[in-house]
Amino acid sequence: DNNDEDGTFAKLCNSLKVGPTPGLLRLGINDDTGIRGIYPNSNLKEGDIILSIPLNSCLRDDEPPSWLKVRSDEDDNDEMAHQWPTRLTASLVDLQLREKTRKEAEGIVNKDKDEEEGKYIWLNMLPDPNLLRASIPMHWSEDTLSSTKSVSLQISVDNVYFTRALAIPDLISSVKKSDIDTVGHLKDEQLE
Repeated sequence: DNNDEDGTFAKLCNSLKVGPTPGLLRLGINDDTGIRGIYPNSNLKEGDIILSIPLNSCLRDDEPPSWLKVRSDEDDNDEMAHQWPTRLTASLVDLQLREKTRKEAEGIVNKDKDEEEGKYIWLNMLPDPNLLRASIPMHWSEDTLSSTKSVSLQISVDNVYFTRALAIPDLISSVKKSDIDTVGHLKDEQLE
């Protein structure tokens, strides 16, 4: 229901302290294109600030979770743990693990409760992973990708594939070696 989504979006904005003014934006579906997105509720002028999100409300790559193993300079692949996609992905995985723990043990006290709650709301608004996978070119078959006849797209997919292939072992290894309570409940397939 669109009203439920709009209410959830308003709660998300409030929790994350998104500005500039409440009610300026709404989550909706464009009648012409059918695309779900964030739309203005009134006309905007050039130069208007339409969305302002405080940095502490964002997932950040400069503050990766403590469980992410940072390799020493002696390690062969030391640049992997320092690359921003790996650190940002670790922040997202950490949020997902904390959400699972939070749901299992209600009543966690957190000094940044609003921002944390806003991140959980955002996480739960993400599209279904199976539907999302189907729309990401990296998960397309070789035939489908070739049929696009786009060399740029094929090169981009290759870059994403190899970046992902290098990052995933670091993330899985770090999560398995961590002391996060939730990790013990996860199977290897879920981590991968």
